[in-house]
Amino acid sequence: MTYRGSRLAFRFGMALVGAAGCMHPGADVPYVQTPNEVVIEKLRLARALKLVRHICSDGQLDAWIKRAEPSGQIDWPIGPGTPDAERRLFDQALADLNVLGARPRYRHAANSAALVRDPRVWFDRVRPGLLLYGMVPPPLTSTIALAPVMTLASRVTAVKGMRAGEVTGYGARFAATRPTTIAIVPAGYADGLDLRLAGRGAVLIRGRRAPIVGSVCMDMLMVDVTGLDASPGDEVVIIGRQGGDTIDAREMADTIGSIPWEIVCRVGSRIERVYA
Repeated sequence: MTYRGSRLAFRFGMALVGAAGCMHPGADVPYVQTPNEVVIEKLRLARALKLVRHICSDGQLDAWIKRAEPSGQIDWPIGPGTPDAERRLFDQALADLNVLGARPRYRHAANSAALVRDPRVWFDRVRPGLLLYGMVPPPLTSTIALAPVMTLASRVTAVKGMRAGEVTGYGARFAATRPTTIAIVPAGYADGLDLRLAGRGAVLIRGRRAPIVGSVCMDMLMVDVTGLDASPGDEVVIIGRQGGDTIDAREMADTIGSIPWEIVCRVGSRIERVYA
């Protein structure tokens, strides 16, 4: 079958069928994310839908809401927009599809940010992601009672002393200015820890914060435990709670100039998972 109209509209029409379970399992259908494109391409979409012989009545219509940006603005290919503008575009797209005869059984458009921000976009289903980790997408806050569900922990394998002027880390990035005690922790960038944590981030040992110094190596990192009386075998909390302090993915992301989604996604496959 050949279609010489809008390639975008044709792909969206096919994606509707695929979401309804009518697409051949082996078909390669690019996912069209923004409703803006649907609104702009209404006429071409109509032509595309005429080529579709059958749309299942229990299909799903999946679209938008990008993660919340600190500015509250969301940049689409056709220009900036606000979440409220997105909602109106999505409503218009639903109305247009209804006129064209496409009536998805489930309408869902709300990820975690939209779920805590605007009940008007809950529709028939919601799709929490970061909320399932017990975290609210920054910079939003929530009235929902949440508790972080992920802890990333290790153990001290060795404790070493440094004299003033001695260095540690690749490139001699940390130089002790006084007698310093360093703990070696077997966790590194091969486990998903970011290089930028060195000199910026911290871990929890014996209920207190110990700064990460030197370099984040492939399989280990060094932390300053001067005055903590740390010993091999002590628990090291990289993400989570110990004593009265907590380091969560939002804080770690802010430390390195990233986002909490990246932090939780980067936890390496070689790390043992324990489900409680």
